[in-house]
Amino acid sequence: MKVKLLQKESAVGNFDFNDDAEPKNDVRNREDESYDDKENVILQKAHKVDDQLKVCPEKPDGLEGNRTCDCEDVSKETLQNMYPELKDGRLQPADCKARERLAIVIPFRDRYHHLHVLINMLIPLLKKQKADVTFFVIEQDDDVPFNRALLQNVGFLESQKVGAFNCYIFHDTDLVPMNFRIMYRCADNPRHFPVALKKYGRRTPKVMYKNSFGGIVALTKAQFLDVNGNSNLYFGWGGEDDDLLIRVETKAYKVKRENSSVYNRTTRQPSR
Repeated sequence: MKVKLLQKESAVGNFDFNDDAEPKNDVRNREDESYDDKENVILQKAHKVDDQLKVCPEKPDGLEGNRTCDCEDVSKETLQNMYPELKDGRLQPADCKARERLAIVIPFRDRYHHLHVLINMLIPLLKKQKADVTFFVIEQDDDVPFNRALLQNVGFLESQKVGAFNCYIFHDTDLVPMNFRIMYRCADNPRHFPVALKKYGRRTPKVMYKNSFGGIVALTKAQFLDVNGNSNLYFGWGGEDDDLLIRVETKAYKVKRENSSVYNRTTRQPSR
């Protein structure tokens, strides 16, 4: 299997996985200095942040309520012109020091329209929330069934080469947040964001099943390492999110679910 980073600014090359080899399922089984426990020191060295800036508020003022989905197609060039402050795939506040370094990992194949809509909807939200965020778009570049979980593992590992992040949000391309108050942050326990989906032009959002852990989840770096990341064995539709939930619960974490997190699904049906 081949995967590659679409973001040129964050690209670190192509990765070849031998289809005949046994999958390496342990994200901790890697000699990498960025896994050092001295994360605070690494964060200060890896990311240039003005030490004179005050820490951003936990919940900044001016976060609005519900929003409509701007689901019209937008080109990559238009996005670059709309958001010149997005440098090397990174967005950060200019007037305060963000509370954490956030990596948003987006598994991807072929859905350019959904990807551009998602980025266009996320940036205004993240700017309002004073987030220091870097986007990692991980593309599966072959014809075998899609492996969402493996791409998330790749995004996690490769992000370590770009910088030191302490919060990871794994984000489907076709889910866009419909409320500015959905805080894109990590917590003491893993978080699951979309509790309800508004899709196919329906007026009423549909509540997801009780133990859902798919679509969009947030884990700290320490939590993701603790649960040993995702399984690499799930090709095709479904199963990988339930597997990750089992890993999370096995480590005695209690998933935090956001009661007001409504998302708009921008595609009509799953396609892998």
